[in-house]
Amino acid sequence: MFKKEAVLKLQKDVGEALTKELMLVFIDETTKLVENLLAAHKQAQIDKIILFSHSLKSSARTYGAETLACLCEEIEIKGKSNNKSELNMLLEQLPDVSEKTLLLAIKYT
Repeated sequence: MFKKEAVLKLQKDVGEALTKELMLVFIDETTKLVENLLAAHKQAQIDKIILFSHSLKSSARTYGAETLACLCEEIEIKGKSNNKSELNMLLEQLPDVSEKTLLLAIKYT
């Protein structure tokens, strides 16, 4: 779920203490983005689904959360193509994938 190399690079670049703080920010922001993304899905707001999935994808990639980043990339792509059936299937996976990602992120705090 996490690319250890990305976390190690972050630790090397900013130090272990700041990495722990940044991971806390990642956890908080991910939680908010997932909530916003699921709310946008319930309201069928495709433009917001695309925006939130893009933001979450970028953040997840920065911190090495590749599984979450790949899922968000697929959500963004299906949103842009307005493929509702596949978009629904992907968004159903989001709570589980994000929860597992956040549990792993806690190890780095």
